[in-house]
Amino acid sequence: MKTGLYKIVLFFNWVFIVLLILCTFAPVINPNTTIFFSVLGLGYPILVIINLLFSLFWILRKNWRLIYSLVVVTLLFLSGHNLIQYNSPEEGSDIKVISFNCKLLGLYDDNVFSDSLINYLNNSQADIICLQEFYNFKDGKTTILETFKKKLNYKHIQFMAKVEGNMTKQLGLLFISKHKITKSQRIPFKTVTSNLCMYADIEIGTKHVRIYNAHLQSLRLSRGDHKFIENPEQEEVVEKSKSLFRRMGIAFKIRAEQALEVKNHMRTSKIPTILCGDFNDTPISYCYKLLSNGLKDSYKEKGSGLGTTYVGNLPFLRIDYILHSKELKTTKYGSIKKFPSDHKVIINYLKFIDD
Repeated sequence: MKTGLYKIVLFFNWVFIVLLILCTFAPVINPNTTIFFSVLGLGYPILVIINLLFSLFWILRKNWRLIYSLVVVTLLFLSGHNLIQYNSPEEGSDIKVISFNCKLLGLYDDNVFSDSLINYLNNSQADIICLQEFYNFKDGKTTILETFKKKLNYKHIQFMAKVEGNMTKQLGLLFISKHKITKSQRIPFKTVTSNLCMYADIEIGTKHVRIYNAHLQSLRLSRGDHKFIENPEQEEVVEKSKSLFRRMGIAFKIRAEQALEVKNHMRTSKIPTILCGDFNDTPISYCYKLLSNGLKDSYKEKGSGLGTTYVGNLPFLRIDYILHSKELKTTKYGSIKKFPSDHKVIINYLKFIDD
């Protein structure tokens, strides 16, 4: 290869190295200061892959410059910014938790899967189930919520909608428990949003646990947005991109405020805590850093593989989580793509740590 082309490749290699390093500032810089790092953080998995491809390019040419990207990626992984986990499950658990963004049960995709979800949950024998984007709509003579309450083999079911009122068209959170709920309440967000968070205190034998079910601010992408991401049209690319980035900026700022409100509420808990939900943010984000502070990430504890939970148009994203306080330990973690949602079901087995 000619020297001039080598210089061009090396220039872009350094550009992507710098971008990768700048990604690591996303968790520590509040989006209300600047959204640049937050937006960049979304591309962390892609930037890692690009840098590894640069290393492969130099390896194939037996060029020592392979160390540039390789060293940066290695250092980032060793510092905790790793995309892959290799953990083995342990035997035994006291609590099985399921968390799932059910995407309005497939209503707007003309593929309602409420019956198959009910069957799956009944067979799961989970202790706690947290559903986000649960949509209570009229289904014949009854509502979906009434159907869930009738068909689920669970006594304790709590639904919290964004806006109280017409219970036949309500978007919200569904909390399902095998154990007695002693208290449940919403955490009101100050921002104008269709997202929300709730918590429930439950009794498991002699133990008490607080469960948070959260769905934080999303981008609210339309079908047109998804089509644009898949096949951007040249004549619309500028305007569509501006609109998309503007909404991303708004979403990052709102999520930061919501995450702080949830975290402040969690600090008041005097019992073991589990936080489930769709954060709509990756582990390389201010939101995740804030919420996970002082908690254990079930995927990092016992997950294996890439751990991606979002299966929409943006690849390699982990935006759904089960975090827990240090009084608990994860013994097994997994995720499955089972329903026509753009999110996977995540499953977590937990054990109480004896005092």
